Amino acid sequence: MIEEIDPDVIIPVHPENPRWFSENFENVVALSDGGFIKI
Repeated sequence: MIEEIDPDVIIPVHPENPRWFSENFENVVALSDGGFIKI
């Protein structure tokens, strides 16, 4: 589904395996607990 949507940035929220996203996609922004990003 992510490939079909083709987002500029992927921000995983509560993933069971957060590393999977960065291993499979280049445009991942991983935030630490309590981290935030201005969109």
